[in-house]
Amino acid sequence: MHPNCQLNTNEATVYLGYLLHQSGTWLPHVERRLKKAENWDRIATSILGHAGGATVEAAADVRSATAETGALYGAEFWGVSESCPAGTKVDQAQASIGKEILSVRSTAEAAGVLTELGWASSSKNALKARLRFWWRLGKTKSALLQTLEYQAKEFAGMERAQGGESNISEYNWFRRTAVEVGRLVEFTKLDSGALRKLPRKDFAQIADRYTFTLEYRTRLAQMQNSSRLHDLACEIETRKLRGNDIVRWPELRAGYLPHLSSKHHVRLLAMTRLGLLPIESEVGRWNGTTKQERWCTSCAPSTGPAIGDSAHFCRECTGLSAAPVPHWSDAPNYNITDQKPGSGAWWRSAARELELRWREKLSMKESSKVQSFEFHAAVREEFESGDFILDEDTAKTILPKFLEPGSAPPEGLVCEVFTDGSKRGENESAGWGVWGVILDKNSSTPEHTIEAWGQCAEEQKQSNMTGELTAIAKALSEIRTLPTGSVCLIRFDCIPAMMLATGIFKSKASMPLVTEVSALWREVAAEYSLVHMHVKGHTKIYGNVQADKNAEKGAAENTDGFLYRTVAEFGGGVRFAELYHTGDCGLDADLERKYAGKKKACKKKKFATETNSHRRAIQNHLRHLGCRGERATKILEKVLNDSADYENGIRAEML
Repeated sequence: MHPNCQLNTNEATVYLGYLLHQSGTWLPHVERRLKKAENWDRIATSILGHAGGATVEAAADVRSATAETGALYGAEFWGVSESCPAGTKVDQAQASIGKEILSVRSTAEAAGVLTELGWASSSKNALKARLRFWWRLGKTKSALLQTLEYQAKEFAGMERAQGGESNISEYNWFRRTAVEVGRLVEFTKLDSGALRKLPRKDFAQIADRYTFTLEYRTRLAQMQNSSRLHDLACEIETRKLRGNDIVRWPELRAGYLPHLSSKHHVRLLAMTRLGLLPIESEVGRWNGTTKQERWCTSCAPSTGPAIGDSAHFCRECTGLSAAPVPHWSDAPNYNITDQKPGSGAWWRSAARELELRWREKLSMKESSKVQSFEFHAAVREEFESGDFILDEDTAKTILPKFLEPGSAPPEGLVCEVFTDGSKRGENESAGWGVWGVILDKNSSTPEHTIEAWGQCAEEQKQSNMTGELTAIAKALSEIRTLPTGSVCLIRFDCIPAMMLATGIFKSKASMPLVTEVSALWREVAAEYSLVHMHVKGHTKIYGNVQADKNAEKGAAENTDGFLYRTVAEFGGGVRFAELYHTGDCGLDADLERKYAGKKKACKKKKFATETNSHRRAIQNHLRHLGCRGERATKILEKVLNDSADYENGIRAEML
């Protein structure tokens, strides 16, 4: 050999399907097996979702029989009872697929998902494979294998006598197995020789019971310590106590798995049982509300407050008219081993009742799309950076009703009034303007209009904000002339002014006008049903345009003006309908809502098409050059990464 010749070395090599890595760990092998199992994972998650099709149990069993088996190829060499990188990797992949099958969010706790599906963790199945392989080696007549096992056993005994066990390489199979067998001996109270003399079936049952017991204790403790899974932990513990002979996780799986194929019903049941349903107990956790204050928002006031947890939602909420959902323990197949007739009909009925109850709760939340105003951190930051700060006490006690732009106007609407303010350089004074429509309560047809304008008081600061606040005050005064209890819709284009008027924000500087308008709003809100809707400025909405003109007119003139006009003066109801309709958000806003999603989808599709075309062109070029396999993949990734870095650099230079 030439003295300057260098030998190439490989980090890893595949032998009989096992990836042996120079790092001395089985993690690269496990990652390779999981990659191969992805196709079967896709099949398992795709067969579910059609009514009358494959059930959840079928999807779970397909995954266990295909992808799970493929991922655990070689598990007899790396499966251990303790946490290890390879075991953690397969457990994460298994939990991820389980969440997809149940259609729950990715943050769901793995212990609950695996229990619901009746799956033992992949790492414990790997440990079981190691123990069974050890039992089979007991039948060997190879002197070498017998010597290696004897030496490993003796060395392990010496280490235990000295007070501990040193770190053992994952590739040292005999010494690692000697440790696991020692733990099995402690569990069964049988020595290794007696265990190996057992028939295959008896030893397999012992291995099943041992791995199940290890995982059951750990998983039950995790669920008991979880606020979401505490009820499920009590159910599993009860079922385990009722059936002492239960030594397999499929015997504790959820009862609905063999009977439901609808993805919607499966998701509802799984989220309810796993504590993931977005009711008050879960939403309160997101918002940081204490457990004692997560009250049900659907209950009738006469029944008093109640904590909005899953049990309350399913059976106790008095605000829901839908039939209550029966308790899971009432199912005919509460013990999965005792499949009684009618269990499928019971679970399908329970799923339907849960769906009706959930739909009713959602409809109550979204009734008329009128929502209590929520003050997000971004809004708080925006306004507190200026001349206004949030009034914490008022924000907790007074919640004005806001209507989302574009939604239907409230029922029984009597008055819709637009407000605006104006302050231009050519005018010394600020002006206010109001334009509104009085509607028939029963038919919602317009009867007459209100137009008002004027200058702000001289003692007030002459600014656009003063004009906006004065206009709101004039609109509230006009509303007070209507019958008590009338439903009135106030349209505004200045958000800070309305927040000051409702008392949610207060001015950093002393402004008597803010105090006066806020007090007036409180008085009117106590007697009338006020609903507020923001109107986007300069969108050719007739009411907003007229209010803007009146505000400019008020700033230019020295006298206030009030004008009441009937619909007939506009040319009749048909002509007036061409100018105005209730809850108008403007053509521009309608088009924005209609086409915003389409534009986003088109841009995303165009970007994906360009990226895929670029990728295919590179792949074809590499194929023509004879470059294939892993080398072609590395070159492709490098080219695409370099291209992305170059584009990002160009954008940075342009900015």
